[in-house]
This record gives sequence, structure tokens and C-alpha cells, in this order.
Amino acid sequence: MRSGSTLLKALLATAPDVSHLPEVNFQEFSSFKQIKKLSNKKIIVLKRPAIYKEVETYPIIPNVENRKIIFLTRDVFETVHSLLDMNKKTNNTDTSWTAERLATNYWASVYEGILSKMNGTSDVIQIKYEDLVGEPVKHTERLFSFIGSTKKTGTDTYSKPKKYEWRWYLDDGGEKIKSLKVQANEPVVVSEEFREFVETNDRIQDIRKTLGYA
Repeated sequence: MRSGSTLLKALLATAPDVSHLPEVNFQEFSSFKQIKKLSNKKIIVLKRPAIYKEVETYPIIPNVENRKIIFLTRDVFETVHSLLDMNKKTNNTDTSWTAERLATNYWASVYEGILSKMNGTSDVIQIKYEDLVGEPVKHTERLFSFIGSTKKTGTDTYSKPKKYEWRWYLDDGGEKIKSLKVQANEPVVVSEEFREFVETNDRIQDIRKTLGYA
């Protein structure tokens, strides 16, 4: 959650051969026949971030023919800041999800699970959220090529879904996503206590280094 997957899915859907589905639990599918029913587009994009109760099992990735995996990453400071904001706006009353717990029990756990399943996988590409919003045209062009789309040029704009509304917690319904244009975020301000916690936590630092954030 809060990695930018709604934005990425909308950008990919600007290609004429790419689907623009609502959030779909790709972990439920085990065959291409099931997936094909969702859209008549040549390329079907499925995305559903880990929710809190799924951290230990996420991700279960369908082993289907011609699969491509886009591994979207976002650094711990920005992710935790956005998660706290999401919890506030969705009236999540579970106050145990502090910044420190989100960093270890969510951010670190989710990326550990993904990295363990990406080891030795050749059909995967990593894209940093920070790079995507910093140079969207460059990186969407790279992604169109990776997924085999006929679209050859990148984009920094996208369209609103025709068949469903963006919603908080499922598909992000924030005002920024509704602007229909990529916008770089303002730098996140974090407390000195939280920054020190992250920078002295060996587990988190190992993951940041692996992802290219150290």
C-alpha cells in the first residue's frame, strides 16, 4: 500500500492494448483462462498491494504463461508517511500502527516477502516510485517495452477509469491522482527520532540497500 501502484496502473493503461481494471486480487488466480475473462485487452494488468492482515503470505504470484512482474518500490520514509496519512483519512482506529511498527512489521516484512520470491526470477523489472514521478515519460517508455505493448512512447498523463471510481484504500481516491497528470511529491518531513530509528535498524537498512535506497 502507498507505493504508487494506482498511478502506475493508470499510466500503463494509456496504451491501447493494456487493460485498466479496478484493483484485482491477483493472488486468487492460478490460470490465464481466469485472468483472460477480466478484459479483452492483449495485456492485462493486475495489481493489489499487501494489506495488513496479508503481510505474512504476500505475495502469491500466479504462475501463468507470458507473465511479467513489475516490482514497484518506494522508500521507507515516504511509504510510512503516506500510510499514516491513509490510516487517518480512513479512520483506522488501530493506534498500534505507529511509524516504527509500520516500518518494521509492514514495509520491511512486505519487501522481504517479495524479494524472497523474486530471487532467480527473470520476468521481473524493478521500478522505483521516486523515479516514476521524477521522470515519468522515460520510465513508462521502459515499462511499455518490458510488457510488450505496441505503445512506444512514454507518458506523464493518464485518463480516468471509465467503469469504476477511484476509492480510498482500494484504488487511491486522493485529489492528486484525480489530476490526471504525474506530480512529484513534496519532500517528506520526518521526526529525528524516526529517522534515527530507521538509520540504526540493520534489517531496514539491508532492505533499503538491496532496493537501491541506501
